[in-house]
Amino acid sequence: MAEKDEHLKKAADNEKFLKYIEKSDIDFPDWYVTCLYYIAIHYLEAYLAIHNIHPTKNSERTPKVDQFFNKKTWFKYRLLKDVSEQSRYDITPVNITRIKNEIKPALDIIINNSLEKINSYK
Repeated sequence: MAEKDEHLKKAADNEKFLKYIEKSDIDFPDWYVTCLYYIAIHYLEAYLAIHNIHPTKNSERTPKVDQFFNKKTWFKYRLLKDVSEQSRYDITPVNITRIKNEIKPALDIIINNSLEKINSYK
């Protein structure tokens, strides 16, 4: 079970990989949105780990995100999860404009909310 700092480290590693992908002008949008999703998971789970909650699958994680985070964050998490799954399993193409205007900003909201909660936790 990973703890808060381990999740934050993994999120940072994934963010480095995201920057590498961005250099290619998002030639691989399926991997791009998958990376966004994995970054989100680790920020969310960093906060959950503070509460000794360690989901191992989406069916465990989703209700915990709903329970511990505000609705806006939950909806952004669901957006990233759904688009990531669609691009991986349904092979649904992801529109680059949608990535830039909707999906990437969703990650920013998740990161900000997660860090705010982590930093204010006593």
